[in-house]
Amino acid sequence: RVAVQYLNYHSGSPHHLVYLDEVKKATVKTVPEIGNKFYIEFTTKDYESNETGTCTAAIFYHTAYGPAVHVNCSSSRSLKKAREDDYNFYVWYLAIMGSSFAMWKETFEGRSYTMAQIKNVKQLLRKDDYISFDYDILLHELPTEEMVSCNLHVVWIPGRPPKVDYHCTHKLENGSGTEPEEGSTFLGN
Repeated sequence: RVAVQYLNYHSGSPHHLVYLDEVKKATVKTVPEIGNKFYIEFTTKDYESNETGTCTAAIFYHTAYGPAVHVNCSSSRSLKKAREDDYNFYVWYLAIMGSSFAMWKETFEGRSYTMAQIKNVKQLLRKDDYISFDYDILLHELPTEEMVSCNLHVVWIPGRPPKVDYHCTHKLENGSGTEPEEGSTFLGN
């Protein structure tokens, strides 16, 4: 289990987490007055895809220190794919969730929006458990086909709707200026 915990922590990705499936082989070598070294062959399962990986680990339990872990695994799910999933989750999907508030508030009968592009994103540090991002996005307005530029400030904690503050700029009919539209929910600190 400590090898799996080591893997999950060092992956740095909530989309690359595994759990112990089966221990295939385990041996132990005792180093007198120092500790035990375990050699383990095991399989893991990916939490999301349920794909199986095969691992080998050497774990040295030194009597005076915590465990030293060296692990090698083969898996069909790549860390690169997990990083892409992380980025998409925290940037694209969170932007969709936050922009949904702005699109909902700006929609009228005969005018609606979809999110077209994230132009810029910046994570903001907070002193609480909330996640906070500032986004510059483009919304596609229908039926005009206009691209509407919006700034979103999204504050979110898993399991709750996000708190959103936004400002969108619409081109005027004659194209000579901008007409700002704003909306928000309480953001707190």
